[in-house]
Amino acid sequence: MTQSSWEFFFDLAIEQKLYSNKRNLKTHLNFIFDDFDFREKNMLDVGGGSGLLSFYAGLSGGYSICLEPELNGSSSSSLKKFDNLQKKLSNMSGKVEYEAKSFQDYESQNKFDIIVMANSVNHLDENATIDLHENKESREIYKKLFSKVHRLLKQNGILIITDCNRYNFFHSIGLKSPFMPTIEWQKHQSPYTWSKLLNEVGFKFQSLNWSSPNGLGRIARVLLSNPLCAFFLLSHFKIKFLK
Repeated sequence: MTQSSWEFFFDLAIEQKLYSNKRNLKTHLNFIFDDFDFREKNMLDVGGGSGLLSFYAGLSGGYSICLEPELNGSSSSSLKKFDNLQKKLSNMSGKVEYEAKSFQDYESQNKFDIIVMANSVNHLDENATIDLHENKESREIYKKLFSKVHRLLKQNGILIITDCNRYNFFHSIGLKSPFMPTIEWQKHQSPYTWSKLLNEVGFKFQSLNWSSPNGLGRIARVLLSNPLCAFFLLSHFKIKFLK
């Protein structure tokens, strides 16, 4: 990919309202993937929405399946935006596919080098997520789901999960967070809860990183990307595991 091609992709993402601005989008992508080498690698993008991460993987030399369930009989805005991206990124033919299925319904004989659940892990089963930290039946539901993730990954494959922590300062005092005003905190879990379940089905913990607001820049990422600051800000994290 040339620099001009990347700029076209970033401009297109902003035009399609998939992100607020190019600088924040670049920060977001770097936070999720670090320096992962996508060349000849295949990715499953679970709850991939309009395919932003999937197209990034394809443009980086990989192959991706964007998994996004749709309501029966409807054509979602996610699919429309995906189609628009695919038309304008004409060189992505055969490199990025869209599957209108839930993770539970998805089956594949192929195995993946990387599986990403970007802010989607809690949506796999929201009811189970709510009491996952204290309910054995809910834990068993997610252990079954994570066992499927494990099965779909190649040996030494990578699983990346981003989500919001259950615990946030503003929520704890009964206020809406000015940083995340629409989050239903009770439908999320801590990275430690997720990590424990993933370890139980055979995943090996690699890293835990905390987000800072993208607009605050690089220095803020150094100073604010820790559990204490996250509690007062985004409460957003990334965990990475190895099969």
